[in-house]
Amino acid sequence: GCFFFCQKDFINSFVATNTILEIFNAKKVQFNKKSYSNALTNFGSLVMGFEPNSENLLRMALSACEAGVEHGRQDAYIYYVWGMNFYLLGEATGDLSFFKKAISKLQRSLKIKRNYSEAYSAWGHALCGLAQKTRNERYYFDALQKYSRAVFHNREYAAAYLNCAKCLLELADIRHDFKLYDRAVKYCRKSIQYKGELHKAYFNWGSALAGKARLKNSKALYEDAADKYAKSSECKSDYVMVYIPWVKVLLEQAKLTNKKNL
Repeated sequence: GCFFFCQKDFINSFVATNTILEIFNAKKVQFNKKSYSNALTNFGSLVMGFEPNSENLLRMALSACEAGVEHGRQDAYIYYVWGMNFYLLGEATGDLSFFKKAISKLQRSLKIKRNYSEAYSAWGHALCGLAQKTRNERYYFDALQKYSRAVFHNREYAAAYLNCAKCLLELADIRHDFKLYDRAVKYCRKSIQYKGELHKAYFNWGSALAGKARLKNSKALYEDAADKYAKSSECKSDYVMVYIPWVKVLLEQAKLTNKKNL
């Protein structure tokens, strides 16, 4: 069957099934604490990559991480995986306590490995989650600090630059701040420079230009935003998130053109 979570992607389902069997064999057939805790960690890591994520699956991943620690795995990675799954559960449920639990696990990860870029980035995600739910701008600035730490430890960490851009975009939308949009563009360029997810980088770049265009009521900026959205679609044709904002900037551009022609 489709196991206890249905995945359209056969490869993901196959890997997930093998991971569950790995846990089962390590526990039931020939118990070994190290291989069992490693298998549990692998399951927690696997769940992080599934989209969309279900609450039940995330809770299973959290239980797997907890069991992994109880059976002897105490490295930075398992606490990172544990923290990420708490963050994802916060996103899925809107429960602020999960973001705070994520931060606690990520702090533990960073005590073990102080230069762990991915853990700093995940900490930034949890802070952004708190910012979005509470509308407290302080969390956005705290998140930016964590993303900056991620980049400090890995200058070529393209995803962290992209995260900085997204965080700045959300803050710029709240504050209607032209300079924050400019900073977001800077980080989009950095992400592209280091070969990040190009469709997301161009999408965020387009969103920053669209924000600037609304503040200045600028046809040229709307045109530039539309170009970046088009580039995003070229990079990933099935990236459906791009189409609504792309249409919006084209409509705003058309309105400005009509006004000038009247």
